[in-house]
Amino acid sequence: MPVKSLITAPADQTAVPAGDVRIAGFAWAGEDEISRVEVSTDGGRTWAAARLGRDRARYAWRQFEHIWRAPDPGSYLLMSRATDGRGRPQPIQPEWNPSGYLWNAIDRIRVHVGIPAPAAAAARSQMPALADETGGSLVQTRCMTCHDLRLIEQQRLDLDGWRREIDKMIAWGAGVTPEEKEPLVAYLARHYR
Repeated sequence: MPVKSLITAPADQTAVPAGDVRIAGFAWAGEDEISRVEVSTDGGRTWAAARLGRDRARYAWRQFEHIWRAPDPGSYLLMSRATDGRGRPQPIQPEWNPSGYLWNAIDRIRVHVGIPAPAAAAARSQMPALADETGGSLVQTRCMTCHDLRLIEQQRLDLDGWRREIDKMIAWGAGVTPEEKEPLVAYLARHYR
């Protein structure tokens, strides 16, 4: 599996106070180990080393943390980049792959320092609209409990492709009932093709 990292705190599109901001997450490299994680707070122009957690179990995620002193009020793009024991870093852009399971691009989140988070408010206001259309609420309750919307968006599947994907997820234990399957497939094919 390719090396990857995810920022888990703060959450994407949240407002944070000025001053020290804890950026934390997890990195993973399959059979290899994580040798370092770097964090950027300026959209990738500069990178700083994150502190790695002590737990180093084989095949497990490794925790990382970085304390950032947020300079001024504004909107900031935070990124994390892990490197494995063989020196392979996460790429800026991932190579497309079926189902997105090898997704390992540099993780990105946006935070708003000392100001309201307009994108978060806009996203919350759009969620009911997603739920209003048949299948939209199923995407939220069945797909997005495990998968990020970015993973869903990158699939680019047609109706038959989404049907195969949902069948695979059901076989793996996704809680999609027979009545929910076709409305879910139709919605995904209509909006994420």
